[in-house]
Amino acid sequence: MKTTLVFCLLSLYSVHAAPTAGDTSALHDAGPHSAISKTTADLAQTAKRRFASDSQSAVACAAICAQEMKSNMRRELPGYDPGNKVSGEYDPEKLNKVCTVHATTKTCLDACAASEAKTMMSKALGLGQYMCVDSNFKENAPCLNRVHKTTQGQCESGDCAQYKQKMEAYKASRPTDVEGLKDMMKQSCQYMKCSLDCAKPKVVEACGQSAHNDVAGLVVKSVDFLKYTVEAMGLGSAYPRECDAVTA
Repeated sequence: MKTTLVFCLLSLYSVHAAPTAGDTSALHDAGPHSAISKTTADLAQTAKRRFASDSQSAVACAAICAQEMKSNMRRELPGYDPGNKVSGEYDPEKLNKVCTVHATTKTCLDACAASEAKTMMSKALGLGQYMCVDSNFKENAPCLNRVHKTTQGQCESGDCAQYKQKMEAYKASRPTDVEGLKDMMKQSCQYMKCSLDCAKPKVVEACGQSAHNDVAGLVVKSVDFLKYTVEAMGLGSAYPRECDAVTA
């Protein structure tokens, strides 16, 4: 149960690709903040250390909430990865469905006893909490989506192409060594920063400074979750410090 929970948390906002025991390949396809690959045995040891003080019932409760979210997202939005939207499109209809699933999951988690497992899952839910509750992201999504259609070519295929190409190369090679993981995350963070800076002028002009701030805040949440996850897995040395400067 504990290993299953860790797997669920690592790709909580990419649940259509969430791996099960013995399958870590999907982590490389789960968006910049979840691009970490480890073996089942390593994750099991991480879970054992991380949740050593938790009761079995507390871990089971959090795991049930994670599994239910996974099922709900697959049913409501098959193939959708909101974790990748930090530098992409923001479909308002799909975002509303994401927020509905988020609210259901948070209600489930709130009923669980305090534990390390609950804390970790709450961190994972931070992206949805930000998009759906703690910002005006939902209200700004239609405008952001329109702007994305005008900046996509310039940003993804032009200004930021070098980072995107390296990210795609890493998806194909799936590094498992520390240096490979570190550079993969570095390229992902640099791509997020480049995309954010590239689109900023048109976002501010069309949607306002507050809309840009909402996107920047989402990127910060994504990087925070990446850092927390890497450190929780005992891979702190693999975390690239360039990620801390994403919104600088």
